[in-house]
Amino acid sequence: MTKQDWRRERRVRTVDTEGNPADVIVGLVETPGHGYEAALRVDGGPGVLLPLYPGADLLAAVRQTIEDGYRASAH
Repeated sequence: MTKQDWRRERRVRTVDTEGNPADVIVGLVETPGHGYEAALRVDGGPGVLLPLYPGADLLAAVRQTIEDGYRASAH
């Protein structure tokens, strides 16, 4: 993905797996022929398009992973 203007950015401050501060950014990027699409990037890393079409199940996978974490922490 080339350098793009992000619109409607939302930034969540968190820490990486080593405990260092990190920002997770979600927003919209303009893609040729597709208009604006949802994307995500961590700190200054490359952005990735979020597959939100039916059957992609990204949001379900995130939810299930969070639930797994709660269950694992509760032992």
